[in-house]
Amino acid sequence: MKKIGIILIGLLLCISCGKQEKVTKYKKFKEESYGNFDTITFFVGYAEKEKDFKEASALFRNHMQKLNNLFDIYNDYEGLVNVKSINDAAGIKPVKVEPELIELIELSKTLYDKTGGKVNIAMGSILKLWHAAREDGEANGSYILPKAQDLQEASKHCNIDDVIVNKEKSTVFLKDPEMSLDIGSIAKGFAVEKSAELLEGKGIDSVIISAGGDVRTIGEPKETDRNYWLVGIQNPDHPEDQSSLATVLQIPKGMSVVTSGNYQRYFEKDGVRYHHLIDPKTLQPGNYFSSVSVICKDNALGDFLSTALFLSTKEEGEKIAKKFDVEVFWIGLDGKMSMTEGVKTMIQK
Repeated sequence: MKKIGIILIGLLLCISCGKQEKVTKYKKFKEESYGNFDTITFFVGYAEKEKDFKEASALFRNHMQKLNNLFDIYNDYEGLVNVKSINDAAGIKPVKVEPELIELIELSKTLYDKTGGKVNIAMGSILKLWHAAREDGEANGSYILPKAQDLQEASKHCNIDDVIVNKEKSTVFLKDPEMSLDIGSIAKGFAVEKSAELLEGKGIDSVIISAGGDVRTIGEPKETDRNYWLVGIQNPDHPEDQSSLATVLQIPKGMSVVTSGNYQRYFEKDGVRYHHLIDPKTLQPGNYFSSVSVICKDNALGDFLSTALFLSTKEEGEKIAKKFDVEVFWIGLDGKMSMTEGVKTMIQK
């Protein structure tokens, strides 16, 4: 369940909000890359020297590449045990994995419980059917929906309690030989958070990162008197139009904004849109909102919760937001916007 291209920052980073730029020894630099987690990543920061910026950008990009390979469910890498390795060994044997995978899987299981099962990383068998429907349709020019009986059969192999983590031995074992992990609901957010923390540990203090629908800030922008970053939430009706934003938020340092939406990975059949965010209960794409954005301190948490709230009613989502003390911006299927109280103070006037 990947999210791509949902939050815009490239245009907004050029806005000074009408304030006079202050004299500073820092300059703004920007790099763009594609590949990690199948998305475009913008890395924008302020440094005295371009060399320092490029070193920070390379550090971030390399760490993201490492985690991209580790969390990959499709490809093997020489000398690396990743999520695909876990899936390949389902029902056969435990697999010894890197600490990051143990942490991500345990976090996902904890959040599954705390959100009432809204997002399940063990439902790879179901997501495979929807992924195949989209991929085959794109290749053939004609889409065929997964059969209800196939979805129901696949749902028998999604028990998250069958994902056995042994922290002492650093192993993961899938008890059910027909189950598989799909960690797309949290993998990119987790990777962005860990990579940002790596930069912070190196003393880097003025960067904003946008990896598809995941935005993470580090420190403050140093070219103006602003102590916040500007992050634009796309209008789901015009996702490619940078001049048509749903809103612009003023985001403090160290905060993340993560959005899930129905307008990026999808296909249409008989006038109905089928997107990639699948409800574990109905086994169908969620149908409550066009997009949901979560603002919080942890990008991994924001990534998971943006999907969980997208697959929840407004009432359910408000309860989850309160439980985790996060801010939320909803856009309904009818285009109406609603938000938690904290978001109201962030909206750019």
